[in-house]
Amino acid sequence: MKNNKKCAPRQEEIFKRQLDGRLLYLAFLLLCLRLPAASEPIRGGRRPPRGYFLLEATGNVLYVPNTGALGVGFPYTTSTKAGVSQHYFSNRYVNLFAGPFVSFGAAAQIPLKKRHFLDVGFGIGGTDGGKNNGYFFAGYGQKIFSNDKFRIKATIDVAYYEFTNALGAIDNSKKNISLLGTVADSTFSVNHSRSQPTVSYASVLKIQYLQKDYILIPKVSFEYVPFEGNRLTLGLAFSYLVPIYEKGNIRLEQEGSSGSNGSSFPLTASGLSLTYNNTPITTTPYHFHGLQTSFKIGLIVGKPPALTRPQTK
Repeated sequence: MKNNKKCAPRQEEIFKRQLDGRLLYLAFLLLCLRLPAASEPIRGGRRPPRGYFLLEATGNVLYVPNTGALGVGFPYTTSTKAGVSQHYFSNRYVNLFAGPFVSFGAAAQIPLKKRHFLDVGFGIGGTDGGKNNGYFFAGYGQKIFSNDKFRIKATIDVAYYEFTNALGAIDNSKKNISLLGTVADSTFSVNHSRSQPTVSYASVLKIQYLQKDYILIPKVSFEYVPFEGNRLTLGLAFSYLVPIYEKGNIRLEQEGSSGSNGSSFPLTASGLSLTYNNTPITTTPYHFHGLQTSFKIGLIVGKPPALTRPQTK
């Protein structure tokens, strides 16, 4: 254990080392938002009119640095007609971010006034170590440069991400399972919006790690307009994800004959043993942050832009 502690830097130290870079990047974005934007083209250019909005399809790649293996263990009891038996659950060590986080989404830029716009979107993605249930974001942006072919935009978004990782499963068929201060019965009720609840016979109890993140995302986008008319745009964006609030939980989910039933428990639940890189923990192990690269293709939707040309007599 002593050798492991020397080889692997503490999670808090790793996180603090990258704080200065994040603050500098955020300060740069804030400065960009305050810079006066270049004027729109006057001769021979097309100016997006009011009443339009920009729809974008995005592909994103994020490398989350310095992540490690998560270990989860706890005792549990099974009760059947044959009697009661004691067991201990121990998962395989997994890394939620074993590879790059790849996501795909859709976004919209809705004009507010002049060069300012509202940035909203959603998407889904995952990694080799786990899956992402989805994310959505909203924020404010400003166009800081624009001409006939190129545009530069600065944006600050606030996003919500949710991740799950399968840790293992326990046989729940024809037996009751007591664990973490609760009981997973062999049957459970499934509620329906338009009919009476039904009884489901449990088959398996899934053990999952669940993490929810609120993220601040400063971003710089470079857009290219390949065709006349300013309707189609191609773009490349660079953003840095800065966690605002993170919370991890252990989720138990029963799978049954006619539905599922689940509940979540804090990482400090009685009887729960957690390790991160072989070090005991009681707080959220993964800090979802890092530099993200996005590839975008957009389409202006709305009234066709009007061509501005010098008037001739």
